[in-house]
Amino acid sequence: MQIKNAVSMIPYGLLSGIVDGQEVRITQLGENGFVFRMANQAGKIHEIWLQFFSQNGGCYKKLLIPADRMKKMEESRFFTEYTVLTEDKDYQKYVRQLLADYWKYISLKMTGEDGEVAAAYTDYPVHLDEDYAESLEEQKEEWFQEAAEKAKGQKLCENVELALELDTPQLYEAWLREPMETFAEKYWKKWGLQEHPIAKKPVERVYIGNTFCPHLFPENDILHAMLEKAKIEGISVTLTFSWIKESQIDSIRELLKFLEQRKEYMPNEIAVNDWGTAHLIRKWKQETQNCVKLNLGILLNRYKKDNRSRYLKEETKCFQETNLNSEFYQQYLKENQIERYELEACGHEIVIPKGKHSLHLPFFQTNTAQFCTLYAKCACGDRGRQKSVEQCPGYCRGLVFLYPRHLEMFGKYNTLFGYDRTSLEEMEYLNQSVRQGIDRIVVNLL
Repeated sequence: MQIKNAVSMIPYGLLSGIVDGQEVRITQLGENGFVFRMANQAGKIHEIWLQFFSQNGGCYKKLLIPADRMKKMEESRFFTEYTVLTEDKDYQKYVRQLLADYWKYISLKMTGEDGEVAAAYTDYPVHLDEDYAESLEEQKEEWFQEAAEKAKGQKLCENVELALELDTPQLYEAWLREPMETFAEKYWKKWGLQEHPIAKKPVERVYIGNTFCPHLFPENDILHAMLEKAKIEGISVTLTFSWIKESQIDSIRELLKFLEQRKEYMPNEIAVNDWGTAHLIRKWKQETQNCVKLNLGILLNRYKKDNRSRYLKEETKCFQETNLNSEFYQQYLKENQIERYELEACGHEIVIPKGKHSLHLPFFQTNTAQFCTLYAKCACGDRGRQKSVEQCPGYCRGLVFLYPRHLEMFGKYNTLFGYDRTSLEEMEYLNQSVRQGIDRIVVNLL
């Protein structure tokens, strides 16, 4: 007896199987049975559980299939497949509903725009997708003018350090030209935020380097000049290292040697966004006996964050925490000399882990591509044709990806960013964050 109208390789997120406590891959699904695959041949199988995703409820429905329904087994060199036949009415109902939802999704993906697909499953307002700003500057002016107006008269608590993030060659050059007080005044004034409560605080620290793109880290001569300037002006420094490729390990080692030769200008902290980099720095610290502190970078904190999540119909409270809220993981980080975490104001509430941490605002990273999407679009005409770039032409100095206004997001270099308006409009949000353990605000107006 064959499986009727079998569909192969249903995505694991829609259908999963558990055989005697072990997860298995369902390779075929039909109304009268299914096929599952195991790496090794099992002995006597006692129970088989299937978990069907229900689109209507946004949850999984579990169904127990008696093991005696298993009819045949086929072995191959790399795995063993088992066929299970059943006439169970609940099974048939769940299969019909799952396949109907699955075909509906595929049909929408093939015939509709992304917004239409989103509207079919969420409260996404597809009718707003045609409303774009003319430029990122226009979009940011709208955001910041509204923030300046709403924050007028509000107060930010005193016991929090203010840092500015300098992460592009334009910002490196601008800061080197003038004192921090003058630079900060122009920085806020450019976007009409000079009277904002955050702008009234003195800048005590700078972050140097780009979290998301290794090509935007300053050259050695620029870095030396910035570290020297920071020391002269009495400004603390956090150096930000991006993710790295295998071929860049030697360049990190050379950079650490460069810093060791300039001990008088050594940064206070290094924020790492790559576990390999963290290992290299710990080893370097041990060898040189320096006191530089390690921070957990944004790319390693793994919060789920996307302005489009506001349109989800399901509960999103689970987005508020990550493994950073687990004591065993905090202990692991502490054992690896990491105690400060670089967090983001990210469009929804987060549960701030125990300790003293930094909050980046008002923009947050949604996703980052190892191979630059902007380069792919400019050089190849298609953002999907990404490839490794050794000599970057710097398209991001003047080009960005724009998105519909209502999404409050944009793409810059290899990263997609969202705007968190609450962090600029409501000082009580920041004050509450400070009470929960944030002792540093890091501003980057991008």
